Amino acid sequence: MRPQIVKIVVLIVSIFVSTISWGKQLPPPPQRTPPIGLPIDGGLIYLLLLGILLGVFFLLRKKRV
Repeated sequence: MRPQIVKIVVLIVSIFVSTISWGKQLPPPPQRTPPIGLPIDGGLIYLLLLGILLGVFFLLRKKRV
């Protein structure tokens, strides 16, 4: 290809790429983060009840033996 044609093709491609990049929308704002806490905080009551039940089970089993 002749250098003049290469310059024209490069110019057209660069204009095309720049208009595509300028035409994109801005990214959405970040979502609000949930309050700080451990992942286990939601089921803490269940975990405590399970521990109590397990403790009672082992106490009753030890008492029978």
